[in-house]
Amino acid sequence: MRKLFNKIFVSEDASLVREKDFFVLVDAGCEPKTRGDFMRLTRQTKKPIKYAFLTHHHWDHVHNITYFREKFPRIVVISNHKLGSLMKFRQEESMALGDTEYVVIPTPGHSPKGDDICVHMPEKKTIFVGDLCQPQGPFYHRTDFATPVPYFHLGEEYIHSLKKILGMKINHIITGHGMIFRKKALEITLETAERMRDIAKETVKKNPEVKNSLAAKTIFERIAQERNFHNVQHRLKDPYYHECDEQGLIYWVKKFKKEASQHE
Repeated sequence: MRKLFNKIFVSEDASLVREKDFFVLVDAGCEPKTRGDFMRLTRQTKKPIKYAFLTHHHWDHVHNITYFREKFPRIVVISNHKLGSLMKFRQEESMALGDTEYVVIPTPGHSPKGDDICVHMPEKKTIFVGDLCQPQGPFYHRTDFATPVPYFHLGEEYIHSLKKILGMKINHIITGHGMIFRKKALEITLETAERMRDIAKETVKKNPEVKNSLAAKTIFERIAQERNFHNVQHRLKDPYYHECDEQGLIYWVKKFKKEASQHE
């Protein structure tokens, strides 16, 4: 577990922020180690977890919330969910919890429901981004992750959200998977997302009748080549390729196919 400012504790797939009389959880995660790390902190300090932000509702970010609710029955969960036909957070919203200002920022794009949020701590120039930041390597032309592409469902919104956060004054970017990045990681994520879009446009322009899955594979292979990712065939056979990688690729293919048909 890593520590920032003697205030923020980052475990395997979630973070805990220390206030004077309680803790604030950011994402609940799914790993047993996260539960163990955070329960140990609450016992040592004799402080409860009073609030929990959920950046989105993918299972690996919310699974442990049931456990924390059992341990802390009064915990207040803050997330972006629909109230009728509208999202709870449609614009930035500031709230004071303990001695800290937390700003909730809607950042749709990663999840299919568009319910993603980031949680900004302006005083610390730190932001919790859930799964928005996915550089997959230290540079665009170098990948050291299982895939060279970020996982998202709503391409236009995803790029817009990345640009929004990049325009802010932040020093530390904390993901929902235990990573602490600088802004460079967001820049790499944005560059990759935009290349996925641009290659998709080229691919559909050359062959508007191409099957969605074949177009997605073509785009993936181009990105993999540009990013020096060498496990292409292994990844294409991985179930996570279809579950995750392919989602953003097919989003752009469908979008440009629709645009092409409207201009016929």
